[in-house]
Amino acid sequence: MNLSEWESLASRNSEVWLTRDFDLAPLDECARYLLHIDALPGAISVVMGDKPVGNAHSAPLVFDVTEYVALEVNTLWLRLSLATIEAGSALGPVWLEAVACD
Repeated sequence: MNLSEWESLASRNSEVWLTRDFDLAPLDECARYLLHIDALPGAISVVMGDKPVGNAHSAPLVFDVTEYVALEVNTLWLRLSLATIEAGSALGPVWLEAVACD
């Protein structure tokens, strides 16, 4: 699932918040959900709903977000540190992958 379209919500002092809502449909098999971020412009914090998922300074990266998502509307938040953004760099692609449970 491509999650690369963002809404910029707020820019405060040294950070900017991006958000993206998405729905998950039920699957016929057990699955784990992996959030992939292929490129980062700088330091980032990832939040799913109201739960912190993790922080990163370089990409590509993968977070297992299985325990943070639900079969309903989910909200992904990214907080970018403006002080760490490199000129000419960009965010993304960002995508969610369902993988079969072991």
